[in-house]
This record gives sequence, structure tokens and C-alpha cells, in this order.
Amino acid sequence: MHRRSFASRPIRLPSRVHRFNKPCGAAHPRSGISLLEVVISVTIFLAALTAILSLLDLGNQSRLSVSLDAKAAILCESAMSEYLSGYRDLVSTTDEAMDTGDPDDVWLLTTTIEPADGESLLKVTVLVTHTVNDNQVNSSFLLSRLVRDPQLFIDAASSSTGDDA
Repeated sequence: MHRRSFASRPIRLPSRVHRFNKPCGAAHPRSGISLLEVVISVTIFLAALTAILSLLDLGNQSRLSVSLDAKAAILCESAMSEYLSGYRDLVSTTDEAMDTGDPDDVWLLTTTIEPADGESLLKVTVLVTHTVNDNQVNSSFLLSRLVRDPQLFIDAASSSTGDDA
């Protein structure tokens, strides 16, 4: 018995396999893309690019908004600290310009001082706003605190010095 090896067998291709050496007159497979496919792919690309650019713009606006909100909170805390420490007089103000060191960066301070529910207490409300050119509020922060009326301490100090004299 003689066995034949696989290497000596002829290789036969199935009849469905396409061969690229057909004669010129025969139908050949598609060799390129049509104009309609190009137009559709460019349209899809431009739609995706528009969506990505709008998301980038939205992200940039959110970043600016968060930055302004943080600065508003810091400026409001700073103004409240100035009132509580006695650096500023406890009087109501409306749209007072705040000095931030940047002339293009306009922040306005509004302060309301009113009596609170309690003996010798004042309610100090500080509002800091950032406006753009058309007076549209871009960012704001509101802070309220209850403080002792400083006039009570002034009266007590003056009466104690009057008793010693």
C-alpha cells in the first residue's frame, strides 16, 4: 500500500473563489466608491464635528461659570470679614464697586444691615454680583450673618469710662 502525502496533491480552489485575471469583457467587482457614499460620509463627519465643537463650547462656559462662582464666594466672604472685624462701618450700601485689582473685572457689593430677632442683634446681608457689559448678572453670591450691634459695646465702654472720672 502506497500512501500519498498531502504535499503531492494538487490544490483545487472552490468555484466560488473570485479570480482577478478575468478577461476584459467580463463583469468585475466594484473598484471604488460612489459620489453618494462620499457625500454621506462627509455629512456624517460634519455632524459629528458640530456636536463635538458644541460640547467643547459648553464645557468652556461651565468652566468660566464655576470660576466666577468661586471668585464671588471669596469676595463675599472677604467683604463679610471686613464688616465683622470693624474694618468697614456697618452701613447699608448699594452697588458699590469692589477693588479686585483688575479694571476689566467689575464686581459690585450690596450690603443690607437690619435689626434681627433678638436683643442687640443685627442681620448683615452681603451680596456680590459680577455683571457683563449689558448689565446682565453673570455670577452672584449672597451671605447673611447675625452679629452683635457694635453700638452696644461703644455705649458700654463710654459709660464705664464716665463712671471712673
